[in-house]
Amino acid sequence: MMIVKMYPELFEQVTSSASEIDYKTSFIPIQRNISNYLFVGASITYLSFDPIETKTLIDSTFGVSSTVYNRAVGGRTLDELELYIDTILSDYTETEMIVFVHIGGNNVSAESPFSDLTETRKDELRASIDNIINSIKTKGYIPVLSDISFRTNHYDSEELSAKPFNDYIWKPKILEHCKEFAYEDGTSVFSFYNFTYNNPTVVNGYDYTHPTDNGASLIIKRFVDTVCYQNYLGIKPDRLDKMKPFNYFKLSKFKVSFGSDDILPHLDTENINLIGEIGTTTLISTDNYDMGVQSSIDLYYVTGSGAVTGNNSGFLLDTQLRHNVYFSPTQTLTLTLSGLSNYQRFKFRTSGRKEGATQLRETNVTINGYTKSYVCIESDGTPNVDDGVEFTNIAPTNGEITVVYTCKSGDYGYVGGFDLMREI
Repeated sequence: MMIVKMYPELFEQVTSSASEIDYKTSFIPIQRNISNYLFVGASITYLSFDPIETKTLIDSTFGVSSTVYNRAVGGRTLDELELYIDTILSDYTETEMIVFVHIGGNNVSAESPFSDLTETRKDELRASIDNIINSIKTKGYIPVLSDISFRTNHYDSEELSAKPFNDYIWKPKILEHCKEFAYEDGTSVFSFYNFTYNNPTVVNGYDYTHPTDNGASLIIKRFVDTVCYQNYLGIKPDRLDKMKPFNYFKLSKFKVSFGSDDILPHLDTENINLIGEIGTTTLISTDNYDMGVQSSIDLYYVTGSGAVTGNNSGFLLDTQLRHNVYFSPTQTLTLTLSGLSNYQRFKFRTSGRKEGATQLRETNVTINGYTKSYVCIESDGTPNVDDGVEFTNIAPTNGEITVVYTCKSGDYGYVGGFDLMREI
């Protein structure tokens, strides 16, 4: 008896067999219990599905002993996979196997959009898909044709991306050949386009196409939660619809603490459900809830008087620089921002000012192992309203960003406030 570790409440034997339901003509999922997997495609497939990591997650999730092969080749086009698919398949003697096909990204180009394709070329692409899938079925294996993934620099120009290729070629072919692993509109249960559209940071920022290391792990989990889920449980996974582009973030909690000391009560805000738009910071002030939505967080605990410009021309807004949280060289101030999405990346800006002192009062700020510092007071003793630190491309860990403040020298450190912005 198979042991399903992640979905025990859903694990029931399904009486339908592969011979009773034609996977080509029916959307009904079948509990196939196949544990051999072959991935074919180009560089995205090659980089996404590490055989060892994929096998490990499949086995630990469903209590099986799977075999995973990855025969994807970087740069390969749909036409080239058509030429090599029979050779690839001839290397395997397993009697049953699921063959996952993600191919076509190298046939997509903003310089040669779908609208420029001739009808002859569109028919050639359709015929190549037919030949690939038919080769897999002739071998006696189960094909799972994926839609083409989304390139995350195409939010404003989807018609230049894979979308029309999916809509007019891939989805109809998924419906023709692989209904079992699809929804009624032709979207694959894997939903690679929607998944990468909704979660842009699974791919890297230099070409907007290939997965990061963490992104590859998330893609593997997506495969396990969809294709493997249906394969082992005989239940079609919930549909993943395309969301609006991520143009907001949610901050559900933030707190400030001094080392092991008690958390400052009025700075430990639970379930505040703060919303910030891309490129802006619209967060609720912690020291005056009646102010509603404003553009910053003002830390207001011990009023070591700050310094303002009178016209918001400093590194932060005057409301952020008017007060300070200060701490001694023996203390560590920790700011924890919680409830964020691991898929998003953030910019964090912070500063502090001190009026009426002569020391520089330098303050260190550390995020994810990187430390920067700002000076609270100019060398002539006037408040330094222009200095602060900025961190970009911050990746949350388990939905949190942790910011650690310490004194750079023997003087006190000061924090006036911070900005949090979503970058992607």
